Amino acid sequence: MKKILCASLFLLLLTCLAPAHAPSENLVEYDAENDLLKITARHAVGNARTHFVKRIVVLHGEREIFSRDFSTQKQAAFQEVVFSLDAEAKALRGAILTIISYCNVRGKLETEISLD
Repeated sequence: MKKILCASLFLLLLTCLAPAHAPSENLVEYDAENDLLKITARHAVGNARTHFVKRIVVLHGEREIFSRDFSTQKQAAFQEVVFSLDAEAKALRGAILTIISYCNVRGKLETEISLD
C-alpha cells in the first residue's frame, strides 16, 4: 500500500512540474490605415484549455493603454488580439510601447516596439 501511495504522489509531483513556459515571442503589426494594432503572442502548448496566454497588455510607460484577458487559447501555437486605436492612442504614434503577454501557469514576455 505504501508503494502505491508513494508512486501516486511521485506521479502527481511530476504532473505539477510539467513544462510550463512564458510565451516565446510577441509579434506586433500596426495597420496605420485602419488604426489597428494586432498582437500575436507565440505560445505553443499541448492543451490550450489548461495552459494558455491569459493576458496581453499594452503599456505606454507605466500607463496601461489596452489589455485583454483570456480563459483559454484558441490556437495551440499562439494567442492573438486586435486593438482598435482611439484618438488618444493615435497620438502615441512614434512612442515606445511595451507589450506584455502572460502565461496562466508561469512566466511572461515583454517586448518593446515603436508605434510608427
